Amino acid sequence: MNLEADREEIYWEQRVRVNWLKNGDRNTSYFHKIAVQRHICSQIKELERENGERISTNEDMLKFASDFFGKLFSASDLGSDEHVFGLVEKRVNDDMNNFLLQQFTEEDITYIVKTMAPLKASGIDSFSAIFF
Repeated sequence: MNLEADREEIYWEQRVRVNWLKNGDRNTSYFHKIAVQRHICSQIKELERENGERISTNEDMLKFASDFFGKLFSASDLGSDEHVFGLVEKRVNDDMNNFLLQQFTEEDITYIVKTMAPLKASGIDSFSAIFF
């Protein structure tokens, strides 16, 4: 019985497809009926809030959609990310972190510039170390 139902469904899908290929893209009443039907079916008649309230006026739906997507795509302060950071293995200990947070000194910069290869450009500005 399922096989017969599947065959009948395939038959009607093929008939619709043939009708679309024959009349679909031409400027026919069939094309206009399909376009109007698609336009009617794709309209949003109402939206439902979180509390179950339904809204159907254009102004209320626009405000609700704007607020919803504004909240969805903005940063939130709901909680810490410790549950995510707990999954990452710690590689930098406290001593290493304190060293990395220190301010650069003039001696640090001089040492780095002097140890750079003189004719190699180290960055995207394409200036070599000899320039500095």
